[in-house]
Amino acid sequence: MQTTTDAPDDAPANDTPDAAAPTAHSATPPVSRAALALAVICSLCIIGAAQFWKQALVAKESAEALQTQLTETEPVITRLTALARLGDPRSLPALRDRDYDFVVNNYGFEYEGRTGDLIDEHILIYGLWEKGLAFFMRDYLANRADENAVFIDVGCNAGHHSLFLASHAAAVHGFDPYPPAIERFQRMIDRNKMTNVTVHPVGLGDQDGEIPFFAPVEKNFGSGTFNAKWAKQDRNELALRIVRGDDWLAEKNITNIALIKIDIEGYEKPALIGLRKTLEAERPVVFVEVTTGPEASIATVDEFQGLFPSDYEYIAVLEYLWTTPADGMYLTRPFDKEEAEAFFKSTGQGMVVAYPAEHREWIPNKPYLPPNERKKAAHAPLAATDTALVE
Repeated sequence: MQTTTDAPDDAPANDTPDAAAPTAHSATPPVSRAALALAVICSLCIIGAAQFWKQALVAKESAEALQTQLTETEPVITRLTALARLGDPRSLPALRDRDYDFVVNNYGFEYEGRTGDLIDEHILIYGLWEKGLAFFMRDYLANRADENAVFIDVGCNAGHHSLFLASHAAAVHGFDPYPPAIERFQRMIDRNKMTNVTVHPVGLGDQDGEIPFFAPVEKNFGSGTFNAKWAKQDRNELALRIVRGDDWLAEKNITNIALIKIDIEGYEKPALIGLRKTLEAERPVVFVEVTTGPEASIATVDEFQGLFPSDYEYIAVLEYLWTTPADGMYLTRPFDKEEAEAFFKSTGQGMVVAYPAEHREWIPNKPYLPPNERKKAAHAPLAATDTALVE
């Protein structure tokens, strides 16, 4: 520690002025404009950083809250799919001062969307909605290698999967009863000058007629449903047309159906009942988002499997945790009795593939990427209880 003492009386005087000591004529130099501007910029950066981290913390807490709901007792198909979707850009709208329209060109087609919508946000940031599931369907069609293969998109919404698979199938037929959805889909077909994509402005069910339809909720254009049990939310109720799929496809002379995707928010059972003759005659692979729980249309695994011919087999398609929205990697898992029973006792959604036994060799059992899309990907590790999924 430095100390000071009084100088002795006989110490020589120091006549040399201290260079650091102020003189009577010196003054503090004025703050330069550059320094002032730098101080203002630093202050704004600090305020902006604080706001960013505040929003990031909100997003992190939201993700953690969702993850805590996914206990180890839940079926793997439900838990892993939900974990994968924690990567959704759900927090982005909170960081914008306004929403805006956009057009992006991904995977060879232009897509028009608007920020703030869950699906459109995904397409803007990652290129596709449910990228791993879209890649699985693409890979099946590639393995099948049928130049006349037809894809049926039930619940096509704005057509994101239909537009993506249009270059992988001979023809695509999209079904959706909601007028704003089909009008938007048709605009994108026209924008992309696609001649092999057809929109059918009807829903598929087990009867012909008009029934109540509950419009999509805000921020998720794909959440409309015919399932009245889901109408607890404040939704606009419409009367929209449904048709029996077998009859409609026969009337339109649509054949050589290789793949059917069904994503209709809890109305899977009536749609599958109305497609029974098609399943028996065309033998398509059916990719279906199954909704479970007390408000679902299918209650048990036996009821679900009874909707298909007896010689169909089943697997679950799982998105690959955090990386799927970006790289499209996916997992497949046998939908065995134990896993299926646990799934139907839970409340949630899962992607199940039903396929004819004779098509087993065409079903992707490992992720496939064309050479121009292959890259090394650092995947998030699976939990110890899930390691069997990557064998």
